[in-house]
Amino acid sequence: MKKLFTLFLFILLFHFPTFSQSLKKGNLLGLHIATLHLRPGITREQFQDFYIKTIIPEFEKNFSGVKVYFIKAIRGENENSVGLIYFFESERIRDTYFDDGGIDSIYTVLGKAAQEKGKSVGDQLKKYLESSSTKHTDWVIQ
Repeated sequence: MKKLFTLFLFILLFHFPTFSQSLKKGNLLGLHIATLHLRPGITREQFQDFYIKTIIPEFEKNFSGVKVYFIKAIRGENENSVGLIYFFESERIRDTYFDDGGIDSIYTVLGKAAQEKGKSVGDQLKKYLESSSTKHTDWVIQ
């Protein structure tokens, strides 16, 4: 019984926070679908592992208030593609980091500073990718 209680407590303490985030009116989701050109010898699994374990935690550390999810399409028009879902509490939070000024100015001053903090980890991404292109759309929950 004591082991069962300990297991229950462990699950409650460490897994409950993963269920506490839910979509609410006004939240913003940025959906990015990527076309990847991996370097020779790099597998999609290696890229995915590096991105999930290294890039996303660094990004979330530097861009406070943003949660990122790595996604993989398994059916439909984008089958076998990968992407990212950026979760923001609101458009206001997104706008503190990202500008809508076109291709040459995607970051605000605060966003550039956050991006610069993660530059060394971002540079490591070059070991995995020759190039990539991304299509994205931001969606506000109604």
